[in-house]
Amino acid sequence: METELKRHPIAKIITRKEFHCPSCKVLLSEDDLTALIIKCPACSTNIKLPNLSTNKVEADNERREERCPITLKVQYNTAKEFKIDYTKNVSKGGMFIRTASPIKTGTKMQLELFIPDLNEPILLAVEVVRSNLYAIDKEDVGVGVRFIDIDPLSKSTLKNYLSALSDCS
Repeated sequence: METELKRHPIAKIITRKEFHCPSCKVLLSEDDLTALIIKCPACSTNIKLPNLSTNKVEADNERREERCPITLKVQYNTAKEFKIDYTKNVSKGGMFIRTASPIKTGTKMQLELFIPDLNEPILLAVEVVRSNLYAIDKEDVGVGVRFIDIDPLSKSTLKNYLSALSDCS
């Protein structure tokens, strides 16, 4: 008689968020998530999963500002190269940049954001707050950044631009 493995109650939540082994970064399948402590099938690292009865599961969108789904050009330098990428969404406090280039969370950098009909790009100091290079949907591969320094004129220009868009009101 075959017995079905009882999956950990957070398995569906974690796999939807693409839970990776913290050591080898292999993607864990829902079938791997069977107990509070599991072994990575690739490297045998012990991984402790959260206990739903005691842990608060955070909402996916805890941003302070409404995100506007818009594609805008951004330019920036990494330690290795000059990059031109495009946004997936922008808010008054940050943006998601589609890129396959790994940028560490916590990295601070300068970038230029190009807004249609402006002669010059907006200059921004940003900090990488999220890096997602393993998404199933390539639209979700990239980095989330928050604005850490933006001059008042640029901030006002960005705010007015986003307010004028119908998807962002």
